[in-house]
Amino acid sequence: MGSKPKLLYASPFPPKKSGISDYSVALVKALSKEYDITLFTDNYDITDESLSAFPRVRYWVDDIDFDSFDFRIYNIGNHPGFHGYIYETAIKHPGMVILHDFMLYYLFTGYYQKQNELYSKLYSENDLESFLEVKRAVKKNGPDLLNQSELTFKLSLNKELLSSGNKIMVHSEFARDRVLSTGCISEEKVRKINLLAHVDESSDCFISKEELYSKYNIPTDAFVLSSFGYIAPTKLNREICEAVKSISKYSAKKLCYVMVGDGDYVDDELEFGRIIKTGYADEKEFNSFIKYSDLLSI
Repeated sequence: MGSKPKLLYASPFPPKKSGISDYSVALVKALSKEYDITLFTDNYDITDESLSAFPRVRYWVDDIDFDSFDFRIYNIGNHPGFHGYIYETAIKHPGMVILHDFMLYYLFTGYYQKQNELYSKLYSENDLESFLEVKRAVKKNGPDLLNQSELTFKLSLNKELLSSGNKIMVHSEFARDRVLSTGCISEEKVRKINLLAHVDESSDCFISKEELYSKYNIPTDAFVLSSFGYIAPTKLNREICEAVKSISKYSAKKLCYVMVGDGDYVDDELEFGRIIKTGYADEKEFNSFIKYSDLLSI
């Protein structure tokens, strides 16, 4: 048998507080059965010991021959601090993108704001109306576009990535349809990942429901709705908070909304025993909320 194909895998990894970090730990281990994997990160120490045997290259630190790899996988989320260097590399050296967020407003804005190229890129990579929308927002609210949450619903800012020659993998048919609706990429370059149960119910990947609910002051008799990931306008957390408060006024059953993730976007909505934020949750707590929640918003 010949040697396995070489794969460059770009993603945040622990200790980066991102669900994509945990996702990538599991995926790298599974893919290593078929590929010789090199991890591509920015400059920090990976704390997950199960990845210590994998070779690693670092952005702006190591010389990297991207063409020496048979395949390149880029994990793209909406956090500029975690995914900016991956976005840049995917544009320059296309491969396959696992697109975790359709709306890339924060990633695009944060990355190009840091490069001092934001307005030229907004003009060259988007339509004129999008550019004028930004100008109106800046005139009204100031120049920091990362704090202009009302724009996140209007500007997806993903056309540059979708037109870059990368193949795109998404997590749902809904996301696939939205990607294709942009007209930036052909149908044969977009695929949906087939989701499989990845947690063994008999394993020690959980903590008890009593321990979990006690830690976060969740009523044991409540109907629990949970959402997962960074708390931001694009995740519709505020809309869910408002819906929960409205339904609770006439529902006989207690309703509790738990945001399993970080971010201060709706801290003003938090309410003891009804609207709760966990902050970054470790793998056991994350898995446990998936297991015990009555309804999930992903």
